Amino acid sequence: RVVADEDLGPLVATEMTRCIQCTRCVRFMSEIAGTYELGGMSRGEHLEIGTYIGKTIDSELSGNIIDVCPVGALTDKVYRFQARAWELIARSSIGYHDALGSNLWLHTRRGEVLRTVPRDNEAINECWLSDRDRYSHQGLYAGDRAQRPLVKR
Repeated sequence: RVVADEDLGPLVATEMTRCIQCTRCVRFMSEIAGTYELGGMSRGEHLEIGTYIGKTIDSELSGNIIDVCPVGALTDKVYRFQARAWELIARSSIGYHDALGSNLWLHTRRGEVLRTVPRDNEAINECWLSDRDRYSHQGLYAGDRAQRPLVKR
């Protein structure tokens, strides 16, 4: 069946022809993230997953719907077409943006971090990761990043 791709915002890309209407993404957003930004419109074979009235997803946990999608209908816009999963080396790390200290995997290729995904730890972050921790690796390679300590004299 042919389904139009939704624009869910700057982080999540869609390939809705792959969607099997399992509603894992909808249930994650309502039950775990606590927002109702995704939903199912229509019923039966006409069911389409999307946002209401063309809004974007603004939740700070929106990147997790990429992980819960079983068929790849929701993918990471930032990481898309960067590398294949088997080309990456996973290195364990800890999120440093808050006091939670979320456990995460840094996926690297040739010494460069290409994506960040959650590492299971039931005591701290379960299997979820905030968007701040998920996408903070982009700042490592920013052109305006300080390469050495700046000392005011």
